[in-house]
Amino acid sequence: MRNISKIYSLKIRILLPLAIVFSFITAIILSSIVYHINKDFDESVSVHTREIQSFYKNALDSRKTKLATGLKVVLHKKDLISSFKNKHREELSRLSRSLFEELKSDLSITHLYFHNKDRRNFLRVHQSDRYGDLINRKSLRDAQKYQKLSSGVELGLLGTYSLRVVEPVVIDDELIGYVELSEQVDDIIGQVKKLFNVDSVMLVGKAGMSKDDWGKGTLSSARLWNWDYLTNHLVVASTLKDIPDEIKELIVHEVIHDGRFEIEVGDSTYLAWDINIDEFGHNSIERHFEYLTILDITSQISENKTSLLLMMSSTAVLFSLLFVLFYKITDSTDITLERYQSRVKYQQRSLQKLVDEKTINLEMAENIAHLGSWNLNFDTNKLIWSDETYNIFGINPDKEISLDDFVGGLHPEDKDSVLSAWSAAIRGEPYEIDHRIVANGETKWVHEKAIIKFDRDNKPLVAFGIVYDISSRKEVEDKLRKALIEAEQARDAAEVATQAKSVFLANMSHELRTPMHGILSFAELGLSKADENSDKKTHKYFNNIEKSGQRLLKLLNNLLDISKLESGRMEFVFDSTELINVIEQVVTDLDAVLNKKSIHIDISEVCRQQIVYIDSDKILQVLHNLLSNSIKFSPENSVVSIHCESASLASSDDKNTIEAIAITVSDEGLGIPEDEIDLVFNKFIQSNVTRQISGGTGLGLAICKEIVIGHGGTLTIRNNVSKGVSVTMTLPVK
Repeated sequence: MRNISKIYSLKIRILLPLAIVFSFITAIILSSIVYHINKDFDESVSVHTREIQSFYKNALDSRKTKLATGLKVVLHKKDLISSFKNKHREELSRLSRSLFEELKSDLSITHLYFHNKDRRNFLRVHQSDRYGDLINRKSLRDAQKYQKLSSGVELGLLGTYSLRVVEPVVIDDELIGYVELSEQVDDIIGQVKKLFNVDSVMLVGKAGMSKDDWGKGTLSSARLWNWDYLTNHLVVASTLKDIPDEIKELIVHEVIHDGRFEIEVGDSTYLAWDINIDEFGHNSIERHFEYLTILDITSQISENKTSLLLMMSSTAVLFSLLFVLFYKITDSTDITLERYQSRVKYQQRSLQKLVDEKTINLEMAENIAHLGSWNLNFDTNKLIWSDETYNIFGINPDKEISLDDFVGGLHPEDKDSVLSAWSAAIRGEPYEIDHRIVANGETKWVHEKAIIKFDRDNKPLVAFGIVYDISSRKEVEDKLRKALIEAEQARDAAEVATQAKSVFLANMSHELRTPMHGILSFAELGLSKADENSDKKTHKYFNNIEKSGQRLLKLLNNLLDISKLESGRMEFVFDSTELINVIEQVVTDLDAVLNKKSIHIDISEVCRQQIVYIDSDKILQVLHNLLSNSIKFSPENSVVSIHCESASLASSDDKNTIEAIAITVSDEGLGIPEDEIDLVFNKFIQSNVTRQISGGTGLGLAICKEIVIGHGGTLTIRNNVSKGVSVTMTLPVK
């Protein structure tokens, strides 16, 4: 029978957290949707705000241009301006009346003023019986202050906003007054309604306004909103005939400028917010101006609610299906777990039996390998040794061991180093050390290694270690060390002997060259005398002497070069050199033997373009040797090629590469046996094939390799695929 409590516990542990996670995910999804809805509303407010502000600016700029044009028309009427200058009010009124009606019809102006230069009104064309009052409007003050055209949107005493454009009237550099045209701009609010499908309410604070003047303005303009329509504000213009009470509340409490508000009016929802119209609000008396924008978002709210409801339903259905699925899975898993529990119990018994067997085998292995183990509990300071560890330290296994017993068994000369290593291990460093112990009066070498487990605060908890006897290995190491010392001494002695040999050969070669030059000089003299006397027999003798002397001199030169190289006395003189010059010099030197065997030299184009930093004489010697060898072992009418290509060499620290040039001399000769190709650079070594043909001492290639190494390069040789040999000299370019 299944254990009900276990099943319940399993489902609680899995399904309850799963339900919490699903709820959390649902909350995140819904929050994200709401966030994006609010973000969309904010963006809608920002877009409408920018568009309305831009529309007002463009509309007012257009009307300013129109009014400025009207002013130009007025100022071009000389008789009218003359009447203004001479202060003939009745004549000015008569002359300007028809012009006013014309401008009113063509440009939709509503007011035409003439002001004295002290800002007192001289004539209101639209209201000629009212004059003499001081005009304190900002547009007129700016025109007086800056003496140039000025404009602004200003609230009149009757509660209407007008765009006013004022220009100074100057005749013969004399200011005689100001002309002003104005146009009511309350109608722009209706244009905003048509273009952007939003309602607007233009408000102004009651402070500084006259109730009587407002009443007059209400009668003259058929305004729908009287003085008492709102508590602290007056409605200057609105696309709403009746402002909803919910919006009135926002206006009354003066919170509309604090952000955007969603307002429920009947079955409709509106979004209301305040817009700053920079061109409005300027007047002689500071008044609180508000431009309230109202957007109907009923359909958008309905769409958002539908989307949100659909998302919630979809999420609920999905999570319900997942919950049922996980319930089925946990139910099936519980049955499976019960089966595995039985198997685990069986396996535990089997494993325990196996562990017991392995323990016995481990003890036997330790005895055979002389490998002991131990562990230390730092909390209880209890040390446990295996039987083999007791055996290594020469202590009775029946004795309970302690750290003091371990320290007491250390060799006196190694005690400090072992304790220092152990202290470092407690601080987290590895513990692995060879040291000596004294067991039953006998000195032994042992190797110890341990791992220490630490808690989160780096406090040591337990240590596991091994120890094994390495006395036999140490004995072998001592013998090997002594043999290495003896070998090093023998090597040093051999190096000294080799150095002495090199010095001796260098000195002897130098000393032998002087008499050899004398012999060659006398041989050349004898050859010339024999030629004069036509003594063929004597000529033959001297010719043999001269050839033998040249071979002996070449041998002495080779011995001298190899001795200098081995003793480190060879000097190199490096300079930037065109490689082709060196190659052509060698070819010129060997021209006679090339012509004799009809051998053609093929030089690659890269060789002709390369500049190298070398000792020209030394590299010429190397190329002379390589090319003369190729010519010597090549058949007649064959080709010897000199090929160059870019290459690289390892730097002295083997971490980088340096730019190099590889120069390869290839021939079509006999080649070298593969088992001898690695020996040709050794001193006094020649291939069996070449020795039979050329003889020689076997020093040429050895000297070449030492010279190339002195340049920091390499010299290699290989057999070609078809026939012949290729020797490659790789040199640093710089």
